Amino acid sequence: MGQMSKMRKIFRMIKEIKELVGHQMNANRRAALIEYVPLFFWLTFRSLVDSNGNKEIIFHACQVMKDLNVTMDTFKEHILSLMMCGEEQEFAELSTAVKSSFTKTYN
Repeated sequence: MGQMSKMRKIFRMIKEIKELVGHQMNANRRAALIEYVPLFFWLTFRSLVDSNGNKEIIFHACQVMKDLNVTMDTFKEHILSLMMCGEEQEFAELSTAVKSSFTKTYN
């Protein structure tokens, strides 16, 4: 019973991401999970890792999220949860200054 609940949660999160992104993602659930979610993550996360606090790079990461219509809550709750290879932990290890600058710039 636990696995079914977990799968339903994953499907619900993917559905919500697909609804937010809209016409920019034309894929089934599997393709969304395997291709699009990691792409969204790396488009923002890699920019943050490489930024070293550079406001222009952080602004670019926020602009990518806004272009894709991905909110900060969706990024933190859905995209990070759907990452499969421990990238969620890498995001947690970002410096507090970079994460707070990211949040302030997005808002």
